[in-house]
Amino acid sequence: MKIEEGALVRLEYQVFDASGELFESSEEGGPVETVLGSGELPAGIENALAGLDVGAELNLTLAGDDAFGQIDPSRIETVPRAEFPEADNFTVGESVELVFEAEEGESADEVPDDPITALIIEINPEAVVLDFNHPLAGQEVRVAVKVLACETA
Repeated sequence: MKIEEGALVRLEYQVFDASGELFESSEEGGPVETVLGSGELPAGIENALAGLDVGAELNLTLAGDDAFGQIDPSRIETVPRAEFPEADNFTVGESVELVFEAEEGESADEVPDDPITALIIEINPEAVVLDFNHPLAGQEVRVAVKVLACETA
């Protein structure tokens, strides 16, 4: 079966950053399953998979727009130091996982279920500046993909 939009595909993958360092791999958590066209994969990978068969292997170099997007300034937030009391335990350049809880008047549905990763880009006496963009946003990446299975979703 050729891969087409709406197909359920199972993939092994490796993602390398702009310097060639391995950033992420399916070896850690096993193959990934996704429906082509669902937007779960970067657009450049989805486009390259269309029309391929099971067993196909790809080595792609993707520009930022086709990989994890460009850096979005609206995803950089300044948090008052009082709301981030553990800031003294972190350093600039470190990634942190944040867990959010519903505040008074806020529905639990409005709060992310999973932790969100942010990069600390500044710590000062008044605030902590966090970058919620994907760590590879704006970067050219290399992706190696192997198609393990494909079926109608």
